[in-house]
Amino acid sequence: MLSSLVQLVFFVTPIIWHPSLLAGRQRIVNFNPFYHFIELLRAPMLDMAPGAITWLAVSVITVVGWLVTLLVYWRYRRRIAYWI
Repeated sequence: MLSSLVQLVFFVTPIIWHPSLLAGRQRIVNFNPFYHFIELLRAPMLDMAPGAITWLAVSVITVVGWLVTLLVYWRYRRRIAYWI
């Protein structure tokens, strides 16, 4: 199941195709969180600057991820030694 999910995410995320190919459906790509992380790396390699939406999305995803991580750590910190 995980293999199928990873394959689906790979084809939906513009890794081997450019988002400009979606002409009128550009908004669909903006809802994909993996797109923004890839665009943050791809744009400078193509001699372009990442857009403000990309920076904002990556920042929000990173902050929310850290908050979730800290909450989970705070909740289960005593059990981590037994899990490892």
